[in-house]
Amino acid sequence: MERYLDENEVEYDKPDLSHTQALGLQSNVVASLPSVHLLPAITDYSDEIDRRSSSSTFRRLMGNLSERILEKDPRFAELQRALETIRGLLNRVTGEGKPDRIASLSAVEAKIAELLQRVMPSVQKVCLAVEVQEITDMFSGGVSIAVDDGVETDVLAKGHGLQRCIVFTLLQTLILNERNQLVPTQDQDIRIDKPIILLVEEPELYIHPQLGKLFFDVMRDFSKTDQVIYSTHSPLFVDAYESEQVSIVTKVSVAEGTKVCNCDVRAFDDLEERKIFQGFTKLNPAINELFFARRVLLVEGPEDLIAITAVLQKVGLIKHRVEELDWSVIPCGGKQSIPFFQRVLNAFKIPYTVLHDLDIESGMAEDKKNITIKENDAIRRLAGTRLIHTFPVNLEHSLGLTDHFRDQYDAHRFFSISENITEDVVKIIQGVFA
Repeated sequence: MERYLDENEVEYDKPDLSHTQALGLQSNVVASLPSVHLLPAITDYSDEIDRRSSSSTFRRLMGNLSERILEKDPRFAELQRALETIRGLLNRVTGEGKPDRIASLSAVEAKIAELLQRVMPSVQKVCLAVEVQEITDMFSGGVSIAVDDGVETDVLAKGHGLQRCIVFTLLQTLILNERNQLVPTQDQDIRIDKPIILLVEEPELYIHPQLGKLFFDVMRDFSKTDQVIYSTHSPLFVDAYESEQVSIVTKVSVAEGTKVCNCDVRAFDDLEERKIFQGFTKLNPAINELFFARRVLLVEGPEDLIAITAVLQKVGLIKHRVEELDWSVIPCGGKQSIPFFQRVLNAFKIPYTVLHDLDIESGMAEDKKNITIKENDAIRRLAGTRLIHTFPVNLEHSLGLTDHFRDQYDAHRFFSISENITEDVVKIIQGVFA
């Protein structure tokens, strides 16, 4: 333990903080608590990587990087000895092998004391103590980054997208370090016990959608050793297959406050794993919009969406798209897929209704009719008290057509002529949004 001299030349021990208490806890317990970093959704991201900002996420990440990397380096002890030498040269430190303090500082102390005694005779001595930063603090506060993207300049002079990329690159560096893939070390089991909790507001800001996918992968990798919590308005950053890790945060009113809805996995209890996997593979970024919707309308296919948009435009309820009514229309890729989407919406308590073809007509084969009735019943059973709307046979039949639309283009051409839309179809679709 280091020995220090006070103003009366009396030796005292440097306090061992690991044996003190803070908030009723041993400091070694406090020291093992997670380190929390926030990447906020800000308009000027340069503040986060400005090394002059004492509490920026950039500096704190650099501190974590040094703590987790430098201590693995075999020459780390040299850095520690060098700092101890500096402390000894600048302060009154005693002990075996400690260097003598430089004389000029003692002379300065004496002169200050002499001048002070002229106005305060009771003053006997003045002691100067020079604070020497720890290695972690030096690393986090003294590192600047220059980037050459055609012109080499400080990263603070770059755009917001590149600045945020720098912070995400630091995260990737931490990941590699945790896997012992960054700095060669003989001890493959080294692991700093202080984990990181990374909080990210809207990771999609300032970046291209393609980079967004890569950032999502970075956060997922980071979560294997530490914890990541992020908020997003981008369907790209929702992995529906990891439904237990997804929460929907809403604020209905000031009185009700903010509510968090987690996934109720019981909605998938009676499905085998293969069916669950196949169902979630249908939730691409476009479909993921349902997680952000106030109300959802499930339909069979894209032709239904074209029909709904055309009808609502015709009756003047919307100008361009259904979202103007706070609805999201989700084509499920066929009636058979609707029940899985219902399970997802049920699991997250997202309000929804369903519009599908009844597919029952006179003269159809009995076995086909039974299969169709079973499909319709499955949709109605999962809907519970939610509304179900149907075309009596199918959309085309209600339009007076004998054949199905061949594709979306065929439907688009048909509905581009307002006179083609029948009153039956208008009545059914208006009933959904009534």
